[in-house]
Amino acid sequence: MTRSTRWSLPAPGLLAPLALALATPACAAGGALPDEAVVLTQGEDGATRTVPLGATFEVRLPAQLGTGYGWALVPVAGIEQLGEPVTRDGGTPGGTETQVFALRTTAKGRHAIAFSYGQPFAGGQKNAKMVRYTVVVP
Repeated sequence: MTRSTRWSLPAPGLLAPLALALATPACAAGGALPDEAVVLTQGEDGATRTVPLGATFEVRLPAQLGTGYGWALVPVAGIEQLGEPVTRDGGTPGGTETQVFALRTTAKGRHAIAFSYGQPFAGGQKNAKMVRYTVVVP
């Protein structure tokens, strides 16, 4: 005696939400794999990277925020900062943290971007350090 299993498809009304749920993560990431994302760091000061028009990329810079110092993007046409930078804790109280800037390209061309490290408050030290990158948008 053989036993057979009968499989059936879910009701048609359930297929669309299931398809949407499966497609959403890829759409939210712009269809790009995480290892394809452009990430710039302080060690790459002076680097040139190609980023497609409308794409997002990150700049990650070490900061000792407890001292009042922090990084700020020097405004430049063709590059848009997306919200405030996110801070990632380095794990040591009073130690170095990482400021993560999310940026998006808004115009084609070569864009010289710079970040200034300083104390933004009145009387604070300005431009203690600078990092610069070139972003090429084909």
